[in-house]
Amino acid sequence: MARVLIPSGRLDAITPDSREEGREDIPPSSPPDASVIKALRDELSKAQQQVIAAEAKADERAETIADLRARLNQEGEERRRLTAILTDQKAPPPNQDRPFWRRFFS
Repeated sequence: MARVLIPSGRLDAITPDSREEGREDIPPSSPPDASVIKALRDELSKAQQQVIAAEAKADERAETIADLRARLNQEGEERRRLTAILTDQKAPPPNQDRPFWRRFFS
């Protein structure tokens, strides 16, 4: 691939200046301070703990939802079974199709 050289004046025109965004550039020759590194590591470990706690809560919620769905399905099946038991689903005997007085006089 061929390299294209772009003049720095043109780069400034198309890239935003980092100072405008509120950042200060750290010269590459100065290494970060040890206290800054420690503070960043502490912040990172706190963020990781928060992520782990959030994932644990999400897992617990998912388990609770699955349990509640299973209970709801079982309750629905039990309700259908009890409804079938309580309702007489047999065909009535043939002699009960006639009114009482006809059965009595025939």
